[in-house]
Amino acid sequence: MIHFSYIRCESCRYPLDFWLFSVSTFLGPETVNCKKCKQTIMTGRTELAQKTLKQKAIFVLMSALYLSAGGYAIGAAFHRMDEIWNHLPELKDPTVEQLKFRWISGSFLIAMILMIKILNSIRRWNEVGDAPSDENIFSWSLTFGTQFKMLIFLLVLYGLAGAYM
Repeated sequence: MIHFSYIRCESCRYPLDFWLFSVSTFLGPETVNCKKCKQTIMTGRTELAQKTLKQKAIFVLMSALYLSAGGYAIGAAFHRMDEIWNHLPELKDPTVEQLKFRWISGSFLIAMILMIKILNSIRRWNEVGDAPSDENIFSWSLTFGTQFKMLIFLLVLYGLAGAYM
C-alpha cells in the first residue's frame, strides 16, 4: 500500500502539496497563498536559513534517501529504456554492475534538483523574508510537488522509450 501525505487549503480544499510515505525534506516557505481563494496557509516547512541543527540533520538524511532511492529509480528507468530501445527479447532486472553507472547518473540528477531547491530557498529568504509565497503543486517550481513531478518524468521516459519500439 502506498501512503500519501498532503497539504490542502483549509477553506477551499485546493491541493498545495503531497508526498509519498511522509518522506520530505520540509524545505520551503512557511506560508503560501492559496491559488484559488488567496487565503494564507501554513505549510509546516522552513527555509534553510531558519532550520535548527536537528532540522538540518533531518534535511541531510532525507536528501541522502532521495539520492539513493531516486538514483536507483532513475537508473532502473534508464536501464529499462535501453532494453526497450534496443529491442531486447526479454526484459530482466539489471545486475548491480550494469546498474552502477546509471544509478550514479540518476543520483546526479537528484543532486541537481536538491541544489536548485537549496538555491531557491536561499533566494526566497534573502528576497522575501516572511511574505507568503504564491507557489503551488501545479507550478513549474520544484518547491512543491517535486516527488509527483519526478514520477511523471519517469513515466514520460518510459513512454518515450516505448513509443519508438
